[in-house]
Amino acid sequence: MPPEELARPTTGGRPAISPGPAYNGEICCTGAKSFRVFQKNPIRAVDNAQFYVYDKCPVGFSLSHKLGDNLGVPGFVLLARKMASWPLESREQVKIVAFIPARYASTRFPGKVLAKDTGKFLIQHTYERACLAKLLEKVIIATDDEKVVAAAQAFGAECVLTAVEHKSGTDRIAEAVADMEVDIVVNLQADEPEIDPENIDYLARLLIENPDYPMATLAAPFENPKQVADPNIVKVVLAPRGRGTRDERRRTNDELGRAIYFSRAPIPYDRHKAGIGEVRQYLRHIGIYAYRKDFLLKITALPQTPLEKTEKLEQLRAIENGFAILVGKIKHTCDGIDTPEQYAEFVQRHKTLNART
Repeated sequence: MPPEELARPTTGGRPAISPGPAYNGEICCTGAKSFRVFQKNPIRAVDNAQFYVYDKCPVGFSLSHKLGDNLGVPGFVLLARKMASWPLESREQVKIVAFIPARYASTRFPGKVLAKDTGKFLIQHTYERACLAKLLEKVIIATDDEKVVAAAQAFGAECVLTAVEHKSGTDRIAEAVADMEVDIVVNLQADEPEIDPENIDYLARLLIENPDYPMATLAAPFENPKQVADPNIVKVVLAPRGRGTRDERRRTNDELGRAIYFSRAPIPYDRHKAGIGEVRQYLRHIGIYAYRKDFLLKITALPQTPLEKTEKLEQLRAIENGFAILVGKIKHTCDGIDTPEQYAEFVQRHKTLNART
């Protein structure tokens, strides 16, 4: 049976299917092909870049091929990986929630999330941009301060009050999401008032379409050497993700990569230029993350790591513990707000935009 005939989009609901046993790493054969089955929750991936194996038939798909006889995995459903190119409404209905962690006592710019020189709170700008993303079920603010709760309620946002002692925004989100039914959690920085909603959707799709990665983030090219030298703008270096031929890895690396390291220093160091080389060889990290919920709870339960403490970059906790971070490349981005000077520049851009409209 050709792969594209194994499953077709339908308008039906979710059939009741009993999940089969976990075949973690076992080689199973069907005809002339072999597949290595990796246990994923809720997705079980087949490592031949063509198929996914699910323990339940997703909403929007019909049960058109059981694996019981062919793969020896009773109760599983084989779906063509072509599903990634099918219309979004035909894919599995994954529950995605975005959280905006908001700490009032910011070190470099205290109270910045409630700065209101534009007539709106800074965090309100971020919230409203996030609400324009199409894949999010909801957007929730998680904060440690009653003043932020009051502000969020004033502009109609859902807000959760969390403990004060969290070391990072991700830790704060983990507390807020612990008892929620959700598949993917997006961590959106409160100081990103010009975030592109399409980038939020793109980030969420990275985890939907790459079930072997527990978390993902974004990166973009730099515009000038001054930005590369700025320690407030984090740099990331990537390796090609996955395996395959050199041409396959090259095509993959044009769009996606696996993070090797994040740093406030200019990386990679260009020996011939005695520091910063050609701007095009650097990537700036965009401070937005997507996690599978179970991984989020797992990584935040681990202690802070040495490099995380040194660089003050929480994503290094994942790398130091051996977890892979998928990085999607976007063409451009806007700066976050870390200092009063950056906020003043944002206010001016906002006023200029409003004057044009």
